[in-house]
Amino acid sequence: MRVTESRLVSLVTAAAGKARGDVATAQSELSTGRRVSKPSDDVSGWAEGKRAEVRQLQNDARRDLIGRSNEHLIATETALDTVSQGLARAKELAIQAANATLNAGDRQLLAREMETARNTALQAANSRGADGEYLLAGSNGSVEPFDATGAFVGDAFERTAEVGEGRSQVITMSGAVLTAAAGVDVIAVMSNLVTALDANDAAGIQTAIGDLDTAIEQVSTARGEAGIRSAALLEADDARADLDIALSNIQVRSIEADPLEAASALGQAANALTTAQTVAERVIALTAPRL
Repeated sequence: MRVTESRLVSLVTAAAGKARGDVATAQSELSTGRRVSKPSDDVSGWAEGKRAEVRQLQNDARRDLIGRSNEHLIATETALDTVSQGLARAKELAIQAANATLNAGDRQLLAREMETARNTALQAANSRGADGEYLLAGSNGSVEPFDATGAFVGDAFERTAEVGEGRSQVITMSGAVLTAAAGVDVIAVMSNLVTALDANDAAGIQTAIGDLDTAIEQVSTARGEAGIRSAALLEADDARADLDIALSNIQVRSIEADPLEAASALGQAANALTTAQTVAERVIALTAPRL
């Protein structure tokens, strides 16, 4: 088939236009660092990149959640440690008070110290987290979990959150761990010792010693559980960080441009454009009407 002069000019002009477009594309990839900016650039790559982007946003939200939750659990463990220290001091006072050589006045003096230890433990049980919520309240973090008498008025609810793709974990503890549901009413045991000391009740003091042993073990178990949950959150955060790297790699592979490849592509496109323009100029010159 014979190619007419006008057709030849059209072909070389189109080739030069395409070459200019290739240069523009290569320049854009190099300057923006993105190989795929819209679906038409690469449908499958664009879709894969968008999916990775959404997953990464969710993963970023988990990072913040894990951080806050871990702070909450660390604060909970600290509060339980204070309760534990109060119980240890209560045990010391109870053993001291059980000495038969002490009189009623001596035991009343010990009762005042015991009262201080009990109040400190109660204050710790009503501790707030950095977000202002009561750590051990259960479902209603705006209400103190223990009233002035030491009775637990919260509930056993413990929050669960998604800390990874398909992975959920309990991220709070309830003050129920300090109640008879877990062994004994810890604050009540301390209050009972105060009462026994004030009343010079030797039998009551002996009973308190046994109850304090139970309470000490109970709080130790609760502290251990808080530590286990905190460690699990750190493990979840490590997995989250690994996923973040994997998702970034997916985006790089599916959407982003390799700098070296982009620079090489730009050089090739620029050379192709120079060649196309040279050819177009010669063809146009050859086919131009002579005067």
